[in-house]
Amino acid sequence: NDGIIVPDPKNRVVDANPAGRCLLGADGAYVGVPLEAMLPGQPALRRLFEAPGETRGQIAFEGEPARAFDAQSTPLLDRRGRLTGRVLVMRDISERIRLEESLHRATRDAQAGMVAKNEFLAMMGHELRTPLTGVMGMADLLSETPVTAQQREMIDTIRDSGEGLLAIVNDILDLAKIEAGKMAFDALAFSPADIFRRVRALFAPRAHSAGLSLTLDLSPDCAAQQLGDAHRIQQILNNLVGNAIKFTVRGSILITGTIETGDTGSTLAIRVTDTGIGMSQE
Repeated sequence: NDGIIVPDPKNRVVDANPAGRCLLGADGAYVGVPLEAMLPGQPALRRLFEAPGETRGQIAFEGEPARAFDAQSTPLLDRRGRLTGRVLVMRDISERIRLEESLHRATRDAQAGMVAKNEFLAMMGHELRTPLTGVMGMADLLSETPVTAQQREMIDTIRDSGEGLLAIVNDILDLAKIEAGKMAFDALAFSPADIFRRVRALFAPRAHSAGLSLTLDLSPDCAAQQLGDAHRIQQILNNLVGNAIKFTVRGSILITGTIETGDTGSTLAIRVTDTGIGMSQE
């Protein structure tokens, strides 16, 4: 409840409600006692009473626990406009102040954690890209040596996988943009058929070791150039095929790709069908 205290023009207590008497610590007589004597060490009180009109301020009480009040002082005037006293209303805002301080601390901790995370990502990005660049460089050099067709296909898979991993590392380093909802998508020319073949080459050994068949069914127009973000498409396809292998015990996995043409242009439709446990509509 709000504490209400009524002092006279000389700031002596005239009346108070039960909550006000509790604030004054008035166990006995309080009428006629100077308010500043009952609430010592409160310069905000003097400012409230010296102002000519209605004023507001905050009053803090030290102790355990500390308490804070939103105070409003309203002058009482007689018919001739002379000051006869004031009404001091004090509302306890201690819990609100504690919640605000807790929120400020949490915000500071979150900001410090964000800085630490970004520094960690920057360091790990450098640590990952350095050896990854070396692997891709060696794959390029190896491709220039005399190799069989099967070995060249393996080298291409190593190189494509390395480029995909490097792109993922770059995305992790760009995490701030993702969190801010500013994820950018490229609109570059690419061949959907090339993406499908790279994914099949990447997952074929894993599917074979699991006793699964992994096949492609592509429409002829998948070989034509399209505009889009090839890296994002391959990321999605990698996730779909990886989950299909993970949750299929026996049988097959079919990757289907078609180009569907509508009023708004061409759309690449991707379907990954497996004989596993399946997934819900959600």
